[in-house]
Amino acid sequence: PLKYNAAAVQTNFPNPTALSDMKKSTTRIVQLIEMAVEGYKPFLPLSFIVCPEFAHAAPVFPTLQELRSKLGVPIPNEHTERVLEKAREYNIHIQMGSMLEIDEKIQERYLILHA
Repeated sequence: PLKYNAAAVQTNFPNPTALSDMKKSTTRIVQLIEMAVEGYKPFLPLSFIVCPEFAHAAPVFPTLQELRSKLGVPIPNEHTERVLEKAREYNIHIQMGSMLEIDEKIQERYLILHA
């Protein structure tokens, strides 16, 4: 028998250009997680789901200042909490894709890619 079962979900939606738009991306990611778990249920239980890199938002602005102000988020945040809630509900691990993390403990000139 298989010990671990994994699935990859693929997103296909416009990249957000503001933090408020990231909610739509997260809602769709949560739906895809639900669909994967429920879709595999008749065949085998999933233990791991992988989302694509930058599933929530990609670095689409030319300067660090724009990235920080328009798409940077602290970790944890409302998006990570929603995905964590699904992971707990289904008792699975989820790699949710990179986010542009702002960490106030380090200098303003940095932005961390957090996966």
